[in-house]
Amino acid sequence: MVFDYQSRLWEVGLDGSGLTEIGANFADDLSAPVYSPSGTQLLFLGQQSRWDPILYLLDLQTGKWVSFDIRPNLGDNLVPRAPLSWLEPQGR
Repeated sequence: MVFDYQSRLWEVGLDGSGLTEIGANFADDLSAPVYSPSGTQLLFLGQQSRWDPILYLLDLQTGKWVSFDIRPNLGDNLVPRAPLSWLEPQGR
């Protein structure tokens, strides 16, 4: 299971064992972390402020990550708080 606490990402076993930090500080407000279907990547939202939403993709095997400024796609809307999810590419 993965969750955010104090702008850091943490992973813990379903039985509560093995608490491990899996990310560094990304943004002031993190939310909606979700594993990829393969379990090798993590997708989550972050915000520096109400108007600076960022989408992060973290490779759990290498620790490398990329960020995407999603503000241009949202206009003046607030950052979505619904759970994120992965979709299979079309044609599969």
